[in-house]
Amino acid sequence: MAAVDNNPLVQAQGLRVARLSATGAPVSGAGNGYQTDGIIQLQETPEIDNGTDIEVTLANGEKCVNVPGQPTIKWKNLELTICGVEDELFELIAGNLLIQSGGNTIGNADPDLGAIANPYGISLELWQKMMVGGSQDPTYPWARHIWPKTYGWVKGQATVLNGHTGWIFTGKATENPGMPSDGPFNDWADSDSIGQVHAMYRTASSPPSSTVGYVAVPA
Repeated sequence: MAAVDNNPLVQAQGLRVARLSATGAPVSGAGNGYQTDGIIQLQETPEIDNGTDIEVTLANGEKCVNVPGQPTIKWKNLELTICGVEDELFELIAGNLLIQSGGNTIGNADPDLGAIANPYGISLELWQKMMVGGSQDPTYPWARHIWPKTYGWVKGQATVLNGHTGWIFTGKATENPGMPSDGPFNDWADSDSIGQVHAMYRTASSPPSSTVGYVAVPA
């Protein structure tokens, strides 16, 4: 039974990613997950295959056969914009190289041109506020999203100017039958939806703390 509400979603509160293996399962251990609240936006656009129209015209100009193609979604195109310079996140998403000094990460470098720097991709989770009136819903204050397999990430346009330099990454989202039933961090609530290209559910559980940086992915 559906929740009895049609509450709107606003803002984004927290982004969490996990490195994936060749099978689609998360790679456990330190340095394989990341969380941040520095997201500006995540845009999702379906890539649509419009199918093949079958059309035959008789000699008198009338249609003998007129069957339109059936549209299907091939994958979801994603565009992620990050506010600050988050080197480790860029490494996880797009395979950027880390620049380190004295054991600290101080920068990053783009991967080799022509290389597929992160062939297996990442999972991506995001939380939004669920509102009722001017406040968060007291029963379900959060909506939790997951894209269990995103890949093909590349860093897009960056403009250096007298203003803010945002960091834009584009990638694709697909289904992931290799994702464990409880998700990349062992806390996804619905095993039936976890492998779909995108899933969302209402929850009373708050998003992870606003820690910025690597987090360990549980085994």
